[in-house]
Amino acid sequence: MNSSEAADGDAGPVVCEVTGYRWMYFLLAPGEVRGHRWPLGVQRFGERGSRAVTYIGIPALDGNTWPLRWYSEPTPTAPYVDAQLLLGVVTNAVPARPTSP
Repeated sequence: MNSSEAADGDAGPVVCEVTGYRWMYFLLAPGEVRGHRWPLGVQRFGERGSRAVTYIGIPALDGNTWPLRWYSEPTPTAPYVDAQLLLGVVTNAVPARPTSP
């Protein structure tokens, strides 16, 4: 199951980079990042006590916003990405790291 299927086609706000590393940014409700245990390799922004970046540039809904673009726009029914659904999709997509004996 992909993220669009998991969200019934209403995934909430997702921004992607057109060039460079090609990151995708899933915009979660305030505090949602801290409320879940994310797999290794998932970059989190805005955690409490973090010295990391706590914001990202958001492209305008209309007009040229290169190199960022909306992959999925916010809607009245999905103003944010559902963190639990995202965690499920990411957990299934990231291969488990082997454990040492």
